[in-house]
Amino acid sequence: MPSRNAWPDLIGHLVLLKQQIDGLDPDGPRTYTLPRIAATEQRLARTERLLGQPLDPGYREFLTYADGWAEFSISIQLLGTSEQMSAVRTTAEDHLDVTLEAVSTGWRRPDLTPIAVASEDKDVIAVGRPGSQVAGQVVWFAGEEVERYAHVKDWFEDEVASHQRALDRLRTMGRC
Repeated sequence: MPSRNAWPDLIGHLVLLKQQIDGLDPDGPRTYTLPRIAATEQRLARTERLLGQPLDPGYREFLTYADGWAEFSISIQLLGTSEQMSAVRTTAEDHLDVTLEAVSTGWRRPDLTPIAVASEDKDVIAVGRPGSQVAGQVVWFAGEEVERYAHVKDWFEDEVASHQRALDRLRTMGRC
């Protein structure tokens, strides 16, 4: 798996892994979808203006290569600029609110911006807002805190590794 590579390398690697997984297990839980095309600087600036805050720099950089990704990982949708201003973000915020009320995580809701949300369960991935004490850190919640990452690229690299493990398992099972 690429490590600390540029976004185009990471995104391209994940696309290839998803394609291979789909070829071996077309009825499996992981779907083969492509990311949307890059967000323009104007679209990013408009999103930040409408949100009333800057986007996390790592997440913003990702959006300059892929403006969101439906069915990013199983039922997880990686939010693009359009989702940041839609009911999808509201759903993600609701998931965050429920999780943070239910368990003591040490995270504060005002410090978090959702960047991905599951359509079929309560998973939500959020990044620490710029200027907060957790700026740039990423947390994955699924009813409780599942994992923390230093920044968006670490989380994305972990997703690439997860897809690589899934592909390796399929190959081991003789589906190639």
